[in-house]
Amino acid sequence: MQIQKFKPDLVITEKGLSDLAGHYLSKAGVNAIRRLRKADNNRIVKACRAVVVNRPDELQESDVGTRARIFEVQKIRDEFFAFKSECTDPKAYTILLKGASKVHLNGVERNLQDAMSVARNMIKIPKLVPGGGATELTISATLKQKSSSVEWIELNADGKV
Repeated sequence: MQIQKFKPDLVITEKGLSDLAGHYLSKAGVNAIRRLRKADNNRIVKACRAVVVNRPDELQESDVGTRARIFEVQKIRDEFFAFKSECTDPKAYTILLKGASKVHLNGVERNLQDAMSVARNMIKIPKLVPGGGATELTISATLKQKSSSVEWIELNADGKV
């Protein structure tokens, strides 16, 4: 096999993997993950500094990711999860959320997404406006303070003095 000359520990594909190819990879001591979602594949590429290739004959030594040391599979509830760990200088991370129920877990995920968005925005533009009506309360207090020093003209309902 063309892949074996690079001595990989793990081969990941977004498509299927034939039983024969899986047999040869297993015989060579290479783990294989098949039918991986494109988004997950892109995260692994960032974490391991690998390059996605379309065909095995296009593979070069520089395309093989070498930034992750440990690969393991764990079963959490009814699903299997693959973990790559001990990455050197990773560009992607995984946060595993656990909750008592789906509703609770969805709320935690929304809160985490909001927090991550705030952190991203603070990195891009380091300016922050507090929420919860704090801006409106500050403007109201400032206007009340300034209004005592300004001479006012009373208007009727029709706008006449």
